[in-house]
Amino acid sequence: MLMFFLDKIISSLKQSFQIKDKKLLFLLLFIIQTAFLGIIIYAFMHYFTLFLNFLNFAVQSLDNISSSSIFQQNFLLDASMKSASNILLKGIGVLYAAYVLLNGLNWDFTNMFVNKKLSFPFYEIHFAVLAFIFLFPAMVIIKIIVNSLIKLGLPEPMQILFYLVLIITWYFMMISFALINKYDLSQIKEHLKETFKIGYRKAEILVPTYIIILLVLSAFITLFYFLQELPYLSVTLLSIILFIIAAVWTRIYFLTTMKNL
Repeated sequence: MLMFFLDKIISSLKQSFQIKDKKLLFLLLFIIQTAFLGIIIYAFMHYFTLFLNFLNFAVQSLDNISSSSIFQQNFLLDASMKSASNILLKGIGVLYAAYVLLNGLNWDFTNMFVNKKLSFPFYEIHFAVLAFIFLFPAMVIIKIIVNSLIKLGLPEPMQILFYLVLIITWYFMMISFALINKYDLSQIKEHLKETFKIGYRKAEILVPTYIIILLVLSAFITLFYFLQELPYLSVTLLSIILFIIAAVWTRIYFLTTMKNL
């Protein structure tokens, strides 16, 4: 039984490298992935910087108000919190829109690469709904965990639980994205049931595949982290290119595995 599962995993792994006749499509995936990462990183840094700058401004303004002016302090604090929340919500909205649009295209064209099916814009709309269904509860769970651990004075497990929730969420998200072409948007309940069913029943194949994907991405992120310290721009650019290629390949590998189940 173990050899059967191992053969399945290795077979999908070999098939995922068969890009000889699909070089142009792979190049397109590389371009979309580059655009996706660039926009996501820029948007995150932009809104995060705005958020921090506003908080710093609010703190400095509070310091300049006399300690006896409690009403002014409370008014400024409430206004600052509302403005900071608006910036944060706007940033989350922009990041979600970029994720849905560009990563939806990534998965749609990867599906074309593996299964020879392109479903624009149906795939992207379905992708957006699924991404919201998985990401919103994950954010709520993470917030509850973080708040609970802070109140209990246990900040150490916070990072572990944060990554654990993300890893589990991403696992089922990838399965659901791979099943988009098998269900209409009106069949979202059946789609989700099948997602969790496959994630559990085919775990002996999908979990090792998922672990390989995480290890590959982690390896290239670590490579970039160390190489960026070197005073050579070309080396840093090469590490970024390798990471983007790895990110493209991980989707091909996962969809190939799902196809061979």
